[in-house]
Amino acid sequence: MEEVDKILIRALKQVGTEVPEEVDSVKLFSSELVVQAVVSCLRVIDPGLDHGLPSSLPPGMSARFRVGMSLAQACQDVGYKGELGYQTFLYSSEPEIRSLLMFLVEKLPRGSNESSDQSSGKSVLLHKDIAAALKAELHVPWLPRTCRLPRTCRLPRTYDPDVLHHFHSQPLSLPHSPDRTGLCKELLEYQRDLLPPVTSQTSQTSVLASVLEQHTSHCCQTQDWNSEWNSQGLLSRLSPEEYRLRKRARLRQRLDEQVRSAVAADGSSNGSSDGSSGLELSELLRSFRGSEQLPQKSSHFSHTQKFTFTQEASPLPFPPVALGGGQQQQQEELRALQQQLQQLCTGVEQLTVELKHRSLTAAQVSNDINKRERENEEKQHQIQVKKKTIDLLPETDKNLLQMQEQVDTSARRVLSLATQWEKHRTPLIEEKRRLKELCRVQDMESSGKLSEIRSLHEKISVCSEEAKKKEQTYKQLVLCQVLCQVLCQVLCPLSGSLSGSL
Repeated sequence: MEEVDKILIRALKQVGTEVPEEVDSVKLFSSELVVQAVVSCLRVIDPGLDHGLPSSLPPGMSARFRVGMSLAQACQDVGYKGELGYQTFLYSSEPEIRSLLMFLVEKLPRGSNESSDQSSGKSVLLHKDIAAALKAELHVPWLPRTCRLPRTCRLPRTYDPDVLHHFHSQPLSLPHSPDRTGLCKELLEYQRDLLPPVTSQTSQTSVLASVLEQHTSHCCQTQDWNSEWNSQGLLSRLSPEEYRLRKRARLRQRLDEQVRSAVAADGSSNGSSDGSSGLELSELLRSFRGSEQLPQKSSHFSHTQKFTFTQEASPLPFPPVALGGGQQQQQEELRALQQQLQQLCTGVEQLTVELKHRSLTAAQVSNDINKRERENEEKQHQIQVKKKTIDLLPETDKNLLQMQEQVDTSARRVLSLATQWEKHRTPLIEEKRRLKELCRVQDMESSGKLSEIRSLHEKISVCSEEAKKKEQTYKQLVLCQVLCQVLCQVLCPLSGSLSGSL
């Protein structure tokens, strides 16, 4: 532990802790030195805590308790997972202080301990600038060149005007219908054989813009149709095709009414009307109406929604009609009616845009009102607090005495609670230390027994090897004995016969 304590003390001195020369171990740290070391480490780890932590312990017990709680909370905020409280700083324990200081020293940013030894030469500054520039470049999100704005792109010294260009879209011709069975043969042949690809319909710089614009327009039309169908089409109990036909028929009926009213007003202003003009008007309306029949009689609800079906309306040019007498005058009237129709459609579109703008404005106003209401509630709460404070001002001395008594009572209560906790904590700490010592003794005993068991296992293996060797020797001796007996039995008759012959 001596080497660990020396490393900790050297690191604490480098972050600004004034450790005396005679202190060479964590065991010799006082409460004031522990607080100073922890605060110095926390200030280096999180500079935002510089103004919230004191560098020394105050003289009062309640103030010491608050400082200890604040330091414990700050250490837990930076990631310390061990048991920590005010008692760690007021009643220092060597293992707890050592583990806390080791954690804080490991949490120190790299290079903070050697910052005083580093030189501030040009090479170091250049390396720092390069690192900062690379870090800033890595934080910039990547975008393709065609989508980069002037503020997000870094232009080189040799600027190429073709790299950046404005968002310019061009109309595209696309086969929008997913079901191609309902299309005519000529249109299918045109889309299959003659329709050029998208990249050939526009310039190279506006392909992406044109595709995005076409897709956005298609999505907006689909969304408008879905909203209209969900709000009005479902209530009509018609199919989508019938609903569109009905809407188109109403638009044409409205145009017929506009034309008839304009012709009637012109005839009444002229004071006379001939029969040929009525026939010509009928032919004009029939040619305009075409072969499509008017829908069934609409209900009262559809009459109330009569003037809402103008989204798909567009000024249609009247077909040329062969007129008899007064051809020039009727053509002028038709032009005037067409201009009037265009003005009406333009007015409807302007009103629709204005209605959307008004709805957005109303939503913003409602949000502002809600925000103002919340601010008013907060201000009312502040006013109530200030009012109560002002009510206490006439009897300032009395109220201050009461507040001081409450503070003293709270401090005495905290001190009593701390004393009670210390009474409970001391036997628990002693029991913990006793159990740790017991565990250490048991670990030593178990390690000794384990070593004995290992030695016994080694002796058993040696004995088994010796037994195997002796068993082999015994077998060899038995074999030699048997061989000797056989030789004796063979050699005895031979020796008898030899002696007899002699």
